[in-house]
Amino acid sequence: MIKRAWMGVLLAGVLAGAGHAFMDGYQDRKGVYFGFDAAGGNGKSEPSGGADTSALGVMPSARLGIGTEGDLGIDLEGGVFFGSDDGVDQTHTGLYANVQKFLNKNIYVRGGLGFGVGRLKSAGMSDSENGIGFQLGFGIETFLSAENALRLGAVYRSHDYDDFDFTFLGLVAGLTFY
Repeated sequence: MIKRAWMGVLLAGVLAGAGHAFMDGYQDRKGVYFGFDAAGGNGKSEPSGGADTSALGVMPSARLGIGTEGDLGIDLEGGVFFGSDDGVDQTHTGLYANVQKFLNKNIYVRGGLGFGVGRLKSAGMSDSENGIGFQLGFGIETFLSAENALRLGAVYRSHDYDDFDFTFLGLVAGLTFY
């Protein structure tokens, strides 16, 4: 009798712990989500009337959004590119409003518009400007558990400043929490 009671308590605990997955939807993309990405790739600044500056760098970013359907999401994303080459340090910060569409269960495409702040710094020179930008991306996102997903993909980002333009092309890996 006591064994059955303990088994009942154990079963109730397991069901209570997993109940949110049954009530909220198992591995769906509806509702509020947030995520963190890390991209690595080539950032290129093209000053007006000057030589191009290209640098390998990293771009960490964070996302906060809402999934309106199982295959459509809208989010805000902020990220910063850090790169340095030939004595020129580049920092480009961007904030984007994105739309993300899943073509099937795992494959996504995304695009967004936003603004950025770019900074080029070298010995004897420093330039910082505001500008507008866009980004495009695609990749694969697969669930690791009922609410956590791993994403792998590619991203292209472009900023248009007054005195120079910036482009970034890289590979991205990240986690999304639904």
